[in-house]
Order: sequence, then structure tokens, then C-alpha cells
Amino acid sequence: MTNYIRIISIVILERPDKQIHMQLRDNIPHIRNPVQWGIFGGGVDPQEDKLTAALREVKEELLIDCDPQKISFLKSFEIEERLFHLFHYPLTNEMDQAQLQEGQRIGTFTSDQILAGEIEGHLVVPHHLNMLRWYWGER
Repeated sequence: MTNYIRIISIVILERPDKQIHMQLRDNIPHIRNPVQWGIFGGGVDPQEDKLTAALREVKEELLIDCDPQKISFLKSFEIEERLFHLFHYPLTNEMDQAQLQEGQRIGTFTSDQILAGEIEGHLVVPHHLNMLRWYWGER
């Protein structure tokens, strides 16, 4: 069994029109991928399972409650001694009440915009981009 230095749950928040909500990450030196566009999510605490962490992270970052019955686990990815659990959440009106708590701002983008690898002069987090490529390739 591999020992991971970090386990992370991230959630593709997808609107009915197939656009994805992303976060422009903070400009803080100690975080990975500062000032890049990324998928919402974060670390899995030791007492949590991956689903609980995914729901908690969205709540912490956006102050919205996702319906646990609507979220779907897609796949796990091993990247640089980290284990990422990728989830998908089909949005209805949840983002109407969203209040960004982490990151500089929220953006909503099409697959073409994201797949370009750079949005509004900021890179898309490379491993998030690869996971989204996988996601769209599986559809």
C-alpha cells in the first residue's frame, strides 16, 4: 500500500449548461498552485471518509450544502505522493446562495475555456486540468 503525504477530495461543480465553477486560488506562498484556477475541494481529515470531506470542503469554501444523494464519486488519481478523489456534483440553484470563503474569486467556464489551460491570464492547476480532460473524455 502506498503512503500518501496528503489525501484530497475535489468536486466538479457542473451547471446544467455543462459549465464548470472554478476557484481562482489565493496568492499565498505556502499553498500549492497559487493564483491558478482550480476545482473546489481540499484535504481529507484523518477521521473522515472521502465523501464527507468533499461535502465539507464545498461547504467551507462556498457556504453551500450539497445534497449527498446527488454527488457522485468518479475516480481516484495518484499524483506526486498525493491521492485525489474526484467527485461530480450536478448543480441546480445551489450557487445562488454561494459566498466565497477561500480563493480570490469564482469563475464559470466552458470545457473549451478550461482545456485551453489558461483562463484570463492564469493557468488552470495542471493536475485539475488533467482530471477534467479525463472527465470529459469519459462522457
